[in-house]
Amino acid sequence: MRLDEYLETVSEQIRYAKIRPTVTEELKVHILDQAESYEECGMFPEEALERAVLEMGDPVETGVALDRIHRPQMNWGIVAAIAVISILSIGIFYAANLMNQDMYPWQRQALFVAAGFLLMLLVCRLDYSILGKFGWKPALLFLLLMFLGWIFGGVPIHGARRWIRILGFTFSISEGMLLYVPLFGAALYSFRGEGYRVLLKVLPLIILPAYFVSITPDLSSAVILFTCLFCLFLFAVAKGWYQIHKQAVLAVSCGILILSPLMLLGYFYFFGMEYQSARIRAFFTQTGDANFLAGLARNMRESSSLIGSSAQSAEWFANGPATDFLTDYILVTMCSLYGTLLTVAIITVLFLVILKVFQISIKQKNQLGMIVGTGCGIVFLVKITISILMNLQMLPHASISMPFLSYGGSSILVSYILQGLVLSIYRYKNILPAKNEGNSRHHLRLKFI
Repeated sequence: MRLDEYLETVSEQIRYAKIRPTVTEELKVHILDQAESYEECGMFPEEALERAVLEMGDPVETGVALDRIHRPQMNWGIVAAIAVISILSIGIFYAANLMNQDMYPWQRQALFVAAGFLLMLLVCRLDYSILGKFGWKPALLFLLLMFLGWIFGGVPIHGARRWIRILGFTFSISEGMLLYVPLFGAALYSFRGEGYRVLLKVLPLIILPAYFVSITPDLSSAVILFTCLFCLFLFAVAKGWYQIHKQAVLAVSCGILILSPLMLLGYFYFFGMEYQSARIRAFFTQTGDANFLAGLARNMRESSSLIGSSAQSAEWFANGPATDFLTDYILVTMCSLYGTLLTVAIITVLFLVILKVFQISIKQKNQLGMIVGTGCGIVFLVKITISILMNLQMLPHASISMPFLSYGGSSILVSYILQGLVLSIYRYKNILPAKNEGNSRHHLRLKFI
């Protein structure tokens, strides 16, 4: 069989069309290298090439083996875990609705959860590698569009313009800006190999979006976004992507990351608006009107049963503030409705999902997939950790949602989109090249079964 016939037969067995050229090209190189070795042993070129093709085995079997490896895959374990969490999320709101039908519309939550789950499955089928084709431009364009949307479509609610209304749909700026994190990861990927000038490119891409969120105004979300972006940059530095003194940059950056929240806390305590300093005083003194919600949450948590709803649950949900206890204090709500044991179980499942997200991302051979997936994992880890600490009264009260669980369309959809990106990275792990270098020639290691 001629070489071109052999490669064509192998290619016909591979169902995923995008991978065919890369696989057949690498297979061709392998055969030609083997034929060259035979020529060096004294064979004629035609005889050497025929022998090399013959030794590759049956082209149909080879193609089927390659198809088995180089095809999209789905991590059904994560999908099942997210499905369970989604059902439990709807259950939380349904139980609250039974106690106060006017304030807890579970149907809206169910609609957004279902839409988010479908959106996750859709995003996971998209080729995430497109994020790496334009470098830092998608991140900057996304930031510009969000800013323009805030200027021309910002909706003032309770004196703050934290929402944008487009085509009848209103979404949260702070939640939407979390989608900036994987785009920032793609920008970090495009800067690989640069020296200290990378700092001049990265710092504006961290500071500008955090500052934008802070002026909406939403300081707590700005701190979360800044933390996620800074941690992702530290990850890229730790991987040795840039020609800089890694240890020195990591040491200085970690110091900035630790000191920045303390400096902000001091600034808003001494120079901030009255409600900001009142919240800080209330946290440390556990007194005052600003501590009302935290105190109510503490009472709800302490009165919760190990299993099942507490005796005071009906009273809490009949008179309590709906928005805060279904968003910021969703864990306290879960404890009050279902008991501490089930709440701990749900949080454990969430952390296991996050662990799997990091495992999928860090093990990626494709460096773009690694940085994008790690960015999604950092968002989940930071938000869940801060939410838990706040629900335990270990942090001052702030407006923060728990991924997949809290009330709100924007937060739910963003959580599922980020998870869809991670599933897309897993789906194409055996298809995309180990290193995506734009227009350069791809090299893909072939595996034979």
